[in-house]
Amino acid sequence: MKEELIRVLIVDDHVAVREAFASLIGYEPDMQVVGQAGSREAAMSLNLATCPHLVLLDFQLSDGPSTPWIKDLISAAHAPRVIMLSGFAASSNVFAALDAGASGYLLKSNPADDLLQGLRKVAKGGRAFAEELATRQQPDRAGLLTARELRTLALVAEGRSNEAIARMLNISLGTVKTHIHHLLEKLSARSRVEAIVRSKELGLLPP
Repeated sequence: MKEELIRVLIVDDHVAVREAFASLIGYEPDMQVVGQAGSREAAMSLNLATCPHLVLLDFQLSDGPSTPWIKDLISAAHAPRVIMLSGFAASSNVFAALDAGASGYLLKSNPADDLLQGLRKVAKGGRAFAEELATRQQPDRAGLLTARELRTLALVAEGRSNEAIARMLNISLGTVKTHIHHLLEKLSARSRVEAIVRSKELGLLPP
């Protein structure tokens, strides 16, 4: 049975950029560009009309930053995943995209193979970050977590239950739950599994 093509919606306010990425993706046998948009209004409309699996989204459009409406994109019934695309690797941009619900952050300067690999990874449920970002963001992201939160994170990654973590760290069950809540919040994760995956990608846990 033939596998379903990865449907991609490209959102960038520069026609030349959209066409370049459309051409790149169009050559891939497992991908299909289902639409191109240059504004928020067009992106929202095409997102509903074409039901893409992935939205390749420029960080800054002519009508403003795109991070505030990522949640609007991913809350659609077909639940697309968003990969932020930018020419800048500023920490604030990366964290803003992650906090808004993006599943990846790639740079327009990345080699074509890296971009395509990132698309496929996110389409399979993973996350994708430009290689240079992973090492650059690690100190900043690690600094957001306290020593006790990092220890809790390591035990969660080992598969320990809340009760076991409480015993091992000699803290109350309520405190463990608070630490885990803060971990999920700081890592913009919706579950323990997602927190573990993101932490490994950001270098907070060994791969």
